Amino acid sequence: MIRMIAPRLFSDSATRRAASSERLNREGIFSKLDIHFAFLMTRLSGEYDQNLFLASALVSRSAQEGNICLDLTEFSGKRLLEAEGSEPPVICPELVEWTDSLMQRRVVGREESACPMILDLKNRLYLRRFWEYEKNLADSILKRTGVKRSGIDESRIRALLNLLFPESGNANPDLQALAVLSAFLTSFCVISGG
Repeated sequence: MIRMIAPRLFSDSATRRAASSERLNREGIFSKLDIHFAFLMTRLSGEYDQNLFLASALVSRSAQEGNICLDLTEFSGKRLLEAEGSEPPVICPELVEWTDSLMQRRVVGREESACPMILDLKNRLYLRRFWEYEKNLADSILKRTGVKRSGIDESRIRALLNLLFPESGNANPDLQALAVLSAFLTSFCVISGG
């Protein structure tokens, strides 16, 4: 069993923070992994910051849920936990306060930084490796889009399309035929739907 303990760096109110983190775990808001990651980020930043703690735990949770990033606008001002006894409520900060606070921490940076978390200009917080995956994929797709294939005999393609998709007399274009034509003529094509 993993015990939730606050780092010694925050000894002045470590007991309260540890209790709050245990409550966040107990209520199912964050997993123990989320909380440990959040404490690691606050420890690496050099000082405890509740805004960093919440953002770190949320981005960890988001990654575990299969998301590539955390949109801070979805959580800004959101109440995660109600007050309980002497425990105050846990509320995410407003967006401007949150992003300003995060950008003051050495574990959060923009794309060009070497920080473990990336905050982009659209207020999306990424774990660095997921940001790199997304950027590499986007760059690869952009490199392929708009590039026409060479050496394609368009007359043979049109003959094949006429065979596969005979004219129906309908004035509207056959979208399936257009999708096939696009796949033949470009280096990158996404076809969706049914």
